[in-house]
Amino acid sequence: MKNMQIIIIFLALIILSILGYAGNEQLFNGKTIKMIVTNAPGGGYDTYARMIRPFLEKNLPGCKVLVDNIGGAGGEIGRNLAYIAKPDGLTICLTSGSDIVLNTIMNADKVKYDIYQWVYLARVSIESSVLTVPTNSEYSTFKDIVNSRKKLLFSPDGVGDVDYFTLALISHIFGFDIMPITGYTGSKEASMSAIRGEVDLYQSGIGTVLPLIQNGDVKPVLFYGTERDPRIPWVPTILELINDEQYKLDEIDKKIIKAVIEVDEVRRVLLAPPGLDEKTTHILREAIYKALNDPELIEISKKINRPIVYFGGEEIAQLIKDVMEIKDLVQPILENALKLAE
Repeated sequence: MKNMQIIIIFLALIILSILGYAGNEQLFNGKTIKMIVTNAPGGGYDTYARMIRPFLEKNLPGCKVLVDNIGGAGGEIGRNLAYIAKPDGLTICLTSGSDIVLNTIMNADKVKYDIYQWVYLARVSIESSVLTVPTNSEYSTFKDIVNSRKKLLFSPDGVGDVDYFTLALISHIFGFDIMPITGYTGSKEASMSAIRGEVDLYQSGIGTVLPLIQNGDVKPVLFYGTERDPRIPWVPTILELINDEQYKLDEIDKKIIKAVIEVDEVRRVLLAPPGLDEKTTHILREAIYKALNDPELIEISKKINRPIVYFGGEEIAQLIKDVMEIKDLVQPILENALKLAE
């Protein structure tokens, strides 16, 4: 009798699971999800979105995913629109979690959202940054840059983006002067200025600069990761500088550097508007998890040097809360950095 009860319970659980899965399928079946990408077509975020799209459709049967590029204002136009979208699961956003953090710290007027109210679905990739110099530059190492006596020109992908702010923090800590040359519409234009030798420094995510390095267009001098990247193993990490005696960093400096690394940890994230119900949130997170861990997608990502580095939505939300603890420490530095672009 007891065995029969166990069998009945087991069968009931299977039936409930099947019914629940069918309900999950029906929720998105025949519908279209708009994935807002807060960058122009052709860049790293756009590449990730279009690479992920068919695998997300695969895990949401009957659903279509439309990539909608809404750039401008360092990504804030697209983020603001995504934030006020109807929380029905049909609008998601691929954007820079790092920019969300830094612009919130700055209390930027263009920010029309509450960083703690987003529904964080997943991190797609870390995409740590690389500081580079033109191939014919007089500088060959990060130490050369620190020892420079002149104001160094740099071409930001966008004023107020993560690389603009993190380079400002690093220049403050290590004591070298920088001056942004603004007006570029994205990474393609900004990187071309470095290739032509019109600026002294160019910094962007490794997915953007790696082809330039491989082509001999720029030279990498510093990597913003916790460990050296196997694709550029000769380039030191920013973490290695913390205990380098030649720089004589104090505890505040070290704390800022560690915060810079943490900001990179939330670089490329998928999120949804506030108010998304728990069931829909769970379905989307599960579909994204399966998509980002699909062996076929991982193989594609390796071939085009756009690696997938998945991290769960709940964990991303907690990491962002942790990073926000640096607000009072770095806000004055970032404010001064923005004044340079005026």
